[in-house]
Amino acid sequence: MNVCRGLVAAQATHRLQAELKEYVSSALLHLDEVGYLRLDKAGADLPYRVITQHYERDSLIVTTNKAYKQWL
Repeated sequence: MNVCRGLVAAQATHRLQAELKEYVSSALLHLDEVGYLRLDKAGADLPYRVITQHYERDSLIVTTNKAYKQWL
């Protein structure tokens, strides 16, 4: 599932907290192709919220084909 699209859709239907809880509660979160899609500020904020809440609790894998300095 595309996390960004799922979170944006959840926000539009007022289900964002439930969707965030689902991602954050998983034992392993794998975000693939970070940097593949361009995101506006709102679109980037939602996955960031998942990452900041999840990394303190369980395993997180982030993969990308871009160098970190190219993420911005």
